[in-house]
Amino acid sequence: MSVRYSVIAWFDGGWRVFRRGANRATSAHRTQSEAVEKARKLAKKDLTGGTVVIHRADGSVRRWIDYRKKSLPST
Repeated sequence: MSVRYSVIAWFDGGWRVFRRGANRATSAHRTQSEAVEKARKLAKKDLTGGTVVIHRADGSVRRWIDYRKKSLPST
């Protein structure tokens, strides 16, 4: 299973990056763009790749970004 990072608006006006299944934020940021950049780096760094889910301030999903590595068919 690949890793998933979510970028979520926080009550203090900032943005948080959460890894799926984690109880605490992976990182905290002042802007959504900073949080998205961090989530992208984390997803790309994972060995199998990952997915980034970007939420709007109201909680709805704005965008999914898939960095999962596709395996090539064996010959």
